[in-house]
Amino acid sequence: MERALGFSKDCFVVPGSLQSAIYDTRRQDYALVSNRYAADLHTFIGKSESYVRAHMDPALLQFLIEREYVYFWPAGLLDRFADISMSYEAPFFLENAIIEGNDLSALEPLNLLLEAGCRYFLIILHDPVSPDELDRYLSTAEFRTIPTLELHLNKVPQARTGQLKSLVHKFPFISSLCVYNGRREQFFIRNQIPVAVTKKAFPGLASFKSPDTFFVNLQLFVESRNHNPYFHKKIYIGPDGGIRSSPEDPETHGNIHHLNDAGDIVRIVEGEHFQKYWNVSKDKIDVCRSCEFRYMCVDARLPLPRSDGSWYFADECAYNPFLCKWQWESGYQALVDCGVRSDPDGFQVDEEALEAVRQETWADIS
Repeated sequence: MERALGFSKDCFVVPGSLQSAIYDTRRQDYALVSNRYAADLHTFIGKSESYVRAHMDPALLQFLIEREYVYFWPAGLLDRFADISMSYEAPFFLENAIIEGNDLSALEPLNLLLEAGCRYFLIILHDPVSPDELDRYLSTAEFRTIPTLELHLNKVPQARTGQLKSLVHKFPFISSLCVYNGRREQFFIRNQIPVAVTKKAFPGLASFKSPDTFFVNLQLFVESRNHNPYFHKKIYIGPDGGIRSSPEDPETHGNIHHLNDAGDIVRIVEGEHFQKYWNVSKDKIDVCRSCEFRYMCVDARLPLPRSDGSWYFADECAYNPFLCKWQWESGYQALVDCGVRSDPDGFQVDEEALEAVRQETWADIS
């Protein structure tokens, strides 16, 4: 039986404006190819091995085989490999909670959030807290059932490396620990848990994008196709107890200190207005829908609606997908300078101007 070309079911080609990304969700990695190569790949899937080897660019075929994106398999068996469902399902109505406060008393709502279904917590404390205080608080009963906890602390007086290592060793639910305004720069990994101490001030939760902040995995890929992965199933509790959909959302939906039980939290979160950003996927947001990284990027910028139902961002990303350039790279230009307009009035691409900038940019690089 002649073999035919198959494409790995856990790999996905995501086209951008100028190039495509191949997401390898099993290896949690990705590769970039030209849109022409990506289009060629699709035309060869299912074709006989002899045809593929005769007509496909040999360099492309070798690259795809070496990365194990494609394989040759008996033609009659290719349909035995089922497609992965792109339907996103999660067992809990709420999953992520950010609690921001001045001191450890900010963690009092933890039990209510656990009862409401939250499983992943990011805790931000602005007042100094000693390792001993943190140890005593994390030893209390409510923390025994918490699955995952990420800690961002502003100063830990007299904290020694050994004390920080002891904390992450004693409390296995800590997934990461970062201390700001430290005396010196430190970074180490204890029990596969990253611990960082920096002399820098707490930067806030502003979204800064770079390739280092991308994540490639099947859960994020599927969620990003259906929802906005930053806002979806998230709740934020501010220093005053105010309940918001995220730190970036200015609208408050009540106060955690005025609630009686977890049911009150669920009723707030079930509100359509609270969930207004949950389903605003990158495919619905101008510029982002033209980006090959859109299903690996967790972006904290607040999507803004237009009167026609479309969405945009007020702040420009550090990456320009129409040029495939980051701000710090040679040849980068802002969107408006290459003929792309995205603002409250609409979205428009001047194709002639964009093509001229592309020719100039890549000619200079070469």
